[in-house]
Amino acid sequence: MLKFNKVEALEQLEAKAFEVQAKLSALGYKPFLFLVTLERLKRGVAGCFWLESETVAVSEDYYYNFPDFCLDTVIPHEMTHLYVNKYFPGAEEHGEEFMKLMTALGLDPHATHNLPEDIEPADSRHARW
Repeated sequence: MLKFNKVEALEQLEAKAFEVQAKLSALGYKPFLFLVTLERLKRGVAGCFWLESETVAVSEDYYYNFPDFCLDTVIPHEMTHLYVNKYFPGAEEHGEEFMKLMTALGLDPHATHNLPEDIEPADSRHARW
């Protein structure tokens, strides 16, 4: 039976976030401190960001069920939102600046997830926190 290790998951998410930050830094965007968290997000939400606390959050349930998607898509997407909102205040949520940064990261700026909403909770298989 699979076990969900939140510490290992956070380490993987943070490593990916730092990788994204390095790419954005190479594009001329000054790095800044940020926080990566695993959260209980509302159903259907794979990730989000909070500019005030410079935090990127990934759904622990989506990470549990789709870790590669969260690492390869959710983290870069939410990091891009964080950077756009920090360096282009007032920019549209998925506007021109967002699209340019996503494209520079080699990602589809128009992509949204079509993952199922009815997924197994991360803590359903003897989670280790």
